[in-house]
Amino acid sequence: MHEDKKISVIIPCFNEEIFIGKTLNNLLELDINLTEIIIVDDCSSDKSVEIVKKLDNKKIKLITNKKNHGKGFCIRLAIEKSVGDIIIIQDADNEYNPKNIDNLLKPFFINKADFVIGNRFQSINYRKIGYFYQTLFNKIITLLVNIKTNKNFSDVECGYKLFTKKIVETIKLYEKSFGIEIELLLKIVGKNAKIYEVNVDYDARTIEDGKKIRFKDALRAIYCLLRY
Repeated sequence: MHEDKKISVIIPCFNEEIFIGKTLNNLLELDINLTEIIIVDDCSSDKSVEIVKKLDNKKIKLITNKKNHGKGFCIRLAIEKSVGDIIIIQDADNEYNPKNIDNLLKPFFINKADFVIGNRFQSINYRKIGYFYQTLFNKIITLLVNIKTNKNFSDVECGYKLFTKKIVETIKLYEKSFGIEIELLLKIVGKNAKIYEVNVDYDARTIEDGKKIRFKDALRAIYCLLRY
């Protein structure tokens, strides 16, 4: 089903030595025709880069930033460098199970989707219970996005966002932070794109595990909602 399309996975990475190896191995084990996996390391101070280099797989392309810019900057850079017809954003921390990618891809091949977003709140197999306030914030932002766009998203902050290269090339992205999640979604909605939502598994991690999103990112999301 995937043979006629090039598929690029892009991974923003910052200090993910505990998870990055597992995430990459899980991706490489998938029974889909991955063209490339682009990791943009955002000036990690741990062994993330060393671990990626040791894998030595021709599908893995590593870009290293000389200073820390933010998730949005890394995503923008990876999109620019990607060659795939379909681009998948995969978080480095393995909160999202790469085994879900096959289901996430189906709307592109069956329904000619332009954009697919995951939904953690109606998972396929499991959802680890995480922080209440992060869930509450996500519900509020999702509601506000739905009011603004007249859409019915369930989980606008889900890290799994997939889109065609063709649709993303019609928009200009500016955000360097986690705010790119909202900017990307709003701008693609603005293109009257064909959008689908797919349930995904979610293994929420704690701040102690290295979760990086903070209250300031919630404020940035609200700013992006108003700006874009």
